[in-house]
Amino acid sequence: MHISHLAFGFPALILALATASSRGLNIQPFAIKLTDRVPHMLDMIRRTQLPATEHPAFGGDQAGISLDALKSLRHDWANKFIWEKEQESMNA
Repeated sequence: MHISHLAFGFPALILALATASSRGLNIQPFAIKLTDRVPHMLDMIRRTQLPATEHPAFGGDQAGISLDALKSLRHDWANKFIWEKEQESMNA
């Protein structure tokens, strides 16, 4: 799973904008500015405490994202993901 597919719910944003436009709403161009918020967000990601094991009652990935996938995403977001590149892509 690539993080870029999950970043900020971008497909949902596109759908919301298309729906708003079809309803005659006046949508204005805007730029996404993450730079000031990224350090705080990365700190929150790194400080998030996840359980050591998955709770059996939650059924693994049958009830959402698996713990292993979440741990992997947390690691990638905090250490590998290039937030500036994603911001640039969204503003292109």
